[in-house]
Amino acid sequence: MKKINLILFAIIMLSLNYSCTKEFVPNKKSKVVVVRSKAYPDIEYKYNTNYFTIKPDLSKIFRDIEEAEYYYYAKAYGTDAEGGQLGEEITWNNNLSLETDTTMVELGTDTDYFYLYIINSGSKNYGPITINYGNSDAKTENILFPNNGALYRVGYYKTHYNTSIKFYDNNNNSNYFIATAGDDFDFPNTDNQCVVLTINAKGKIKTSYKKPKNTSFLPILKH
Repeated sequence: MKKINLILFAIIMLSLNYSCTKEFVPNKKSKVVVVRSKAYPDIEYKYNTNYFTIKPDLSKIFRDIEEAEYYYYAKAYGTDAEGGQLGEEITWNNNLSLETDTTMVELGTDTDYFYLYIINSGSKNYGPITINYGNSDAKTENILFPNNGALYRVGYYKTHYNTSIKFYDNNNNSNYFIATAGDDFDFPNTDNQCVVLTINAKGKIKTSYKKPKNTSFLPILKH
C-alpha cells in the first residue's frame, strides 16, 4: 500500500509540474507581412533566400513569420522586348520590427522619380529617345516607337523641373523634336507619379497623368 501511495504521489507531482510548465511557457505567435506594389512594372522581391514576383497593384502575403524582425529587398525597372533594362532601377530594402500581428509594406516611389508611358499617334516612327536631355541624368534609350497608336510603358526616370525628352525621327536622326517639362507637359508632383505622353499627327504632345487602365502593353522593340 505504501508503495502504491508513493507511485500515486509521483504521478500527481509530475502532472502538477507539467501543468505549471505549460502555463508559464509563453505562446509564440506567428506574424503576417502584407507587401503591396505601387510600382508600374513587376517587382522582384526577395525574402530570406527566396524570390517572388509582385505584379503592379497586387499584394503578396507572407504568413507564419516567427522572427521578431523581417528583412526584405526588392527592385523594379522598365524593360524592352528582350528584357534589357530601361531607365533607372528602383530598389527597396528594410529591416522591419514586427510589433503587431500584421505589418503592411507599400513599395512605391516619391516625387524624385516619374514613370514614363508613350503613345505615338503621329505620322512618323520615333526612336531612339533621350530622357533628361541636357542634364546629368540624361539617358538615351535605343528603342522604337512605331506610329501605331499603341501604349508603351518605358521606365523610371529622375524628375527635374526642366526635364526634356528628345524624340529622334526613326528614318533620319538629324530630325527630332523636344518635349520639355513646364512647356509641353508638367509633373503631377505626387508620390508614384507617371506621365503619359501622346504624340499627335502634328508632332505635338498631349499629356495625361493618370495610370492607364489598359494593362495590355506592346513590348518595346530596339531601334
